[in-house]
Amino acid sequence: MTTTTVLTPSDYPNSCSILSQNSASLIASLFVLMNLFSRALGGIISDLLRKYLQIPGRLLAHILCMTAEGVMLIVFSRMKTIPTAIIAMVAFSLFVQMSEGSTFAIVPYIYPRRVGLVSGFIGAGRNAGAMIWNTIWLNLVDTDPSQWFLLLGIFVLCGNVYSLIIVQRKRIWNIFSR
Repeated sequence: MTTTTVLTPSDYPNSCSILSQNSASLIASLFVLMNLFSRALGGIISDLLRKYLQIPGRLLAHILCMTAEGVMLIVFSRMKTIPTAIIAMVAFSLFVQMSEGSTFAIVPYIYPRRVGLVSGFIGAGRNAGAMIWNTIWLNLVDTDPSQWFLLLGIFVLCGNVYSLIIVQRKRIWNIFSR
C-alpha cells in the first residue's frame, strides 16, 4: 500500500504555484477555448483588409495581430495578481490565434502552385518554435518567469519587424505609395 502526499499551494517551492491543479487547469483551458473563434477572427480581419487594400491588407492584418501579441506578452509579464494575469493571458491568446489565422490567410499567395508545401513549412516552423521555446523555458523557468515572458514579447515584436523587412517592397507594399 502506498501513500500519496498532497501538497497545499503554500507548500510548493515555486512561489508562482499558488493555485490548485484544478484552478490552474481551468484557467489554462481559457487559452485553448479561444481557438473556437480567434483563428477565424484573424482570417476574417485579413479578408476584410484584403477587400480594401489587396494583398498588403492581409499583411497589415498579420502585422497588427503580431504587434498586439507581443504587447500583450509584455503586459502579461508585468501582472501582479491572478485576475489581471488571467485577463492579460486571454487577450494574449486572442492575438496569438488571430495571428495564426492571418498567417494561413497569407499562405495561398506565397506560392500558389505549392500551397500544401508552404502550409507544411509553416506548420513545421510553428512546431519547431514551440520545441525551442519549451527547451529554453525548462532551463530558465526557475530564474524569473516574468522576465522570460518580457523577453519573449520583445522577440515577438522583433520578429514582427523582421517580417516587414523580408517582404519585397516592389511587389507587396507598392499599394501604400500611391
